[in-house]
Amino acid sequence: MLENAQDAVRRYRTQTLAQRASHHLAIPLEEHIAFLKSGEIDTAGLLKRLAIPDRPGALVSPRLPPYFGSVDRDRQVRMIEAAVQPGPLQTRITTGWIPLFTPPPPPTYVPREKFVAGIQAAIEKRFRDTASTVEKLRARGSKIVFVRFPVTGELKALEDRATPRSREWDRLLRETAAPGIYFEDFPELSSFNCPEESHLSAPDAVEFTRRLLPHLRTALGL
Repeated sequence: MLENAQDAVRRYRTQTLAQRASHHLAIPLEEHIAFLKSGEIDTAGLLKRLAIPDRPGALVSPRLPPYFGSVDRDRQVRMIEAAVQPGPLQTRITTGWIPLFTPPPPPTYVPREKFVAGIQAAIEKRFRDTASTVEKLRARGSKIVFVRFPVTGELKALEDRATPRSREWDRLLRETAAPGIYFEDFPELSSFNCPEESHLSAPDAVEFTRRLLPHLRTALGL
């Protein structure tokens, strides 16, 4: 993901006139012609979906969910209808979150105490790095507000167990001295349901943003 963002910024700064013209010519084509997404339904992507059992004891990462959003010219991503409605795609996504976000057991070749210490050190570093980044942004005149977006179902229960609010969210706000908006604190933000437990449908995303804006203005002092 970081590499993609860096490539996009580099392309924006160095693109030639021909590349810029090609981009504008491609927009009407992309809006009216269907394209195959690389890695999803091409040959390589389909081969990865073959139900080949893993070897006993193999350490294999959980499968990532399939792509279930569309992107417009403003880079707004919206959930496709097939993921909103109950069916194979929604089931595949929903059942994929729990194994994906469940921490793996410690490796047998690393002492448990050392493993736990390493995980804790990584967590502490993430808090320090986040606080440092917030300070750098403030030094450049930015205003910061953290937003906890809706999550529902078993995924929300898992996240509450693994990263309880009092331990993670409250500490984040305290160490960055930044305001935060937690969706469960506001009835108008907590009434949404995520079809696959982690994202809002396209209409709900628009409505949630509309309801969120007044809280953002308040938090940022606008």
